[in-house]
Amino acid sequence: MLAVLSAFRLCLLEFSCKQIAIYTDNTAVYHGLNKCSMRGPAMEPLREIMLVAAQHDITFSARCFPTKDNLLAELLSRRQFRNIAEMCPLLSGTPPKKHRPTQTT
Repeated sequence: MLAVLSAFRLCLLEFSCKQIAIYTDNTAVYHGLNKCSMRGPAMEPLREIMLVAAQHDITFSARCFPTKDNLLAELLSRRQFRNIAEMCPLLSGTPPKKHRPTQTT
């Protein structure tokens, strides 16, 4: 739920006055967002999400996106940067030779 709250905070201007879909592989987050209710400590960030959404005319719905179909997000959430660089070499800052621009002299 904290990741969703962070996204709301970071993208507030882009989300304002829009309807957004929130993709998650976490079933508790999925159900909590769609019901606008959760038990336990995750309720606090959910309350803030709902408050921000109301203040900025944002409507949202959660959609389930299985982990097996979203390997990059899984690697990012676990901070496995070496695996990310192998999976997406253009994100590593040094593209492999086949992706580097050729230099002309």
